[in-house]
Amino acid sequence: MELINNHWETDSSALGFYCVNQYSNKINYPKELLIESHFTNLKGKSHSIEKVSHYGPLDLSRLDIENLTQITFDEVIKNMHKVFKEANWGDDLPVLKEHFNKSFKTQEQFNKGLFTIINQDYLPIELIIKPNFYSYFICIISWSNLKVYTFGGD
Repeated sequence: MELINNHWETDSSALGFYCVNQYSNKINYPKELLIESHFTNLKGKSHSIEKVSHYGPLDLSRLDIENLTQITFDEVIKNMHKVFKEANWGDDLPVLKEHFNKSFKTQEQFNKGLFTIINQDYLPIELIIKPNFYSYFICIISWSNLKVYTFGGD
């Protein structure tokens, strides 16, 4: 699997970041996408695949990506609007919305294919590493073009 494109950005308030990593279509197993994104986001730090145990706050040794539900792009939008309406947001909500809108600015390109959303707030607690420094962490995987969209606040 080869990295085709990487974009990483944070806002000036440091209330959130987002990154988008796109890979070639050579994938051995779905968890490989998160492991490769972890390496890409480390920007050159040396690690071996065997030692990667987490992606953000997600415990990769316990997370079974193969069993997560795959959804359409319309369902991604509905899911994210549900997240946006949750009551526990502070100043970081506008940052997440801005980053999400930048990532998915042209919906036409996403109308095909399936996606998986991994949101730390909806996972069982045993799938989150301790300590967890993230106020939010949402990962959206586009299986049609092998892109990993990650949004977080830490």
